[in-house]
Amino acid sequence: MCFFGKETLLSLKRSLNSFVHSAVGRLIIVIGLFSIFGSGIILCVISHDEKRNLTEQAVESSSASSELIKRSIRHLMLTRNPDALQNTIENLAGNDDIKRIRIFDSRGIVAYSSRPKEINPYIKRDMCADCHAGHGRSSEALLENRSWRIQEEGKNKNLIFLDPVYNEPLCYTAECHFHLQDRRILGLVETEFSVSHIDGRSNTKLRNKAFLPIAFFWLTSLMAGFFLQRFVQPRPLIHAKGMTMIAGWEFGRNASANPADGSVLCPDAVPSASWNTLGTKGSRDPRGKEGEKRLGMEELLVNTAFDSIRDPFIILDRDYRIVKANEAYVEMRGIPLTDLMNAKCYEVIYGNDRKCNDCVIEKTFRSGDPCAKDKLIKLKCGGEAWFEIYTYPIHDEQGDVSHVIEYLRDVTDRKKTEKTMKSEYLELEQIFEEAVDAMCVIDEKFTILRVNNKFLTLVGRTREDTVGQRCRNVFPGPECGSPNCHLTKMLRDPDSVIHFESERSLENGKGAHFIITATAFRGSDGELIGIVEDFKDISERKEKENKLRSLSLQDELTGLCNRRGFMALACQELKMADRLQRGVVLLYSDLDGLKNINDSLGHEEGDRALKEVASVLKATFRSSDIIARIGGDEFVVMPTGADADNIDMAAARLHDNVALFNSRPDRKYKISLSTGVACYDPKCPCSLNELLIKADTLMYEEKRSRRV
Repeated sequence: MCFFGKETLLSLKRSLNSFVHSAVGRLIIVIGLFSIFGSGIILCVISHDEKRNLTEQAVESSSASSELIKRSIRHLMLTRNPDALQNTIENLAGNDDIKRIRIFDSRGIVAYSSRPKEINPYIKRDMCADCHAGHGRSSEALLENRSWRIQEEGKNKNLIFLDPVYNEPLCYTAECHFHLQDRRILGLVETEFSVSHIDGRSNTKLRNKAFLPIAFFWLTSLMAGFFLQRFVQPRPLIHAKGMTMIAGWEFGRNASANPADGSVLCPDAVPSASWNTLGTKGSRDPRGKEGEKRLGMEELLVNTAFDSIRDPFIILDRDYRIVKANEAYVEMRGIPLTDLMNAKCYEVIYGNDRKCNDCVIEKTFRSGDPCAKDKLIKLKCGGEAWFEIYTYPIHDEQGDVSHVIEYLRDVTDRKKTEKTMKSEYLELEQIFEEAVDAMCVIDEKFTILRVNNKFLTLVGRTREDTVGQRCRNVFPGPECGSPNCHLTKMLRDPDSVIHFESERSLENGKGAHFIITATAFRGSDGELIGIVEDFKDISERKEKENKLRSLSLQDELTGLCNRRGFMALACQELKMADRLQRGVVLLYSDLDGLKNINDSLGHEEGDRALKEVASVLKATFRSSDIIARIGGDEFVVMPTGADADNIDMAAARLHDNVALFNSRPDRKYKISLSTGVACYDPKCPCSLNELLIKADTLMYEEKRSRRV
């Protein structure tokens, strides 16, 4: 059933067509389309920004959770308690937010996982692609910074956070671990968090944030359309018919103006005869006296041009006769022009009866191509000069070489410069080859261009096996192939000079320390050619520094930590106790009767007694515990991870070991230790010196009680 009549529908159709074809209607339609397009852009921008903000919040939360996980398992990793570590990981991953926790070692093996079935040494290499720079790389190639990625599995979306485990001093100083001090990264902690809620929250916030901007945008568009429809539509600027009349009147007036005045603006209308007459005006017949006069003038001009050339040259025919010579050639040879003309060059110049050996003129006649060579020529003044001889062919109408031009250029100064440069080059070459330090020149693509003898001896290779190879394949360092490569940094700033220390492996497998100096190598035009590396071996100095550092932290007599070493390690232990809110125990022991041993048996026996006490302490406590001799007969022990509850067991074990040592039949004396035990409470913190004083006081109280 139709609710409108036919006339009404036709009227609506005409109104719609009129609106669509009018300028205002089209403008309103454009504004509407622009509103739709603008609304879409607003939605996309707000959606992207909202998802980005939610993702950043999720990453920050994941970072904090990952750090908490690392703190929770740090003590278990230091004390090598795998069962407790595995249980801790499974308990931490037992909620809805943390889906999975895995710990990778430096080889990419899953050492621990909240899903025990995943603990498998045969892990696929592509799972390590995010952490390792390439297959087969060591732990030094692990990411040094935290990283994360979003992984989607069906409707579930998870955030995988990778957190490197750094090699701390407690790791490489503990005897129960095998990590070296120069290794920076020991492994990775991978934590998988559920972020499926991000899309839902994003859509909710998107609706709330996008409503007002889009509503305002559409309201503004509707108001603009109403304004155009109401105020612009009834007032057209110029009617189309009027415009057509005006345009027709202008065209007709211009077309009828001056129809026969002869003025033509188009260059195509210029008669061709007027242009043709320009080329033939003033032309003459080349024959007759005028032609001969002109030819004479041309010959004079050619001769003048020949003589004005400062470099000497001659023209010879196929019989090697000189048919033309300029003044510079006559002056150089010191032979009159009358003797040169029509004379064979090898006879008049060199006094020979046949052609010279290696004659470039003969080569040009034979090949038809230009030739050149350098030659030392005697001058008329009695001196000698080097000339560069060029020969150019002159072809006849048949294309055969009829004459040859011999052109000479004085290159004496260039030869002297080349000789000087060659001498300087040989000197630099000798300095480079005989340098005390190993030196290597590489280009911008890290390809070796040159090496000296010291470098070849260092790497144990021949020059043929070294030049042309990549530097990382010949003498690699831990920074090679990474963003921390010093050579890469230098290419970004070629004006700098870089000094850095690097440890490299030699051909015999031993490690060596070097100070490497990298400088830019530029050509004569100032353009960068490559980098010059200088390797100064400082292995002996490094070894002495390590010995001095060890002596500064170690007691020379007993091999235990000295006071300085104990203070450094104990301060770190107290900081860890504050962070984990756990107690720390300190045992302060004193060797009783050391003065009597020194007085009766001598100081050597007293030193032996101190060493025996150190042996008893090492046998009693773990290698991870901090044991030090801080005075003449004073020893301290700080067991890591121990508290007041289990310190009595350690003290009893110490007493039993001392008794066992004294029971030996070869003993001349018995050792006795007075011990004071002080506990550190993180809820009531104190300094390390205060803790030592407290333990020392308790130790003296025990010593006095024994005397009584």
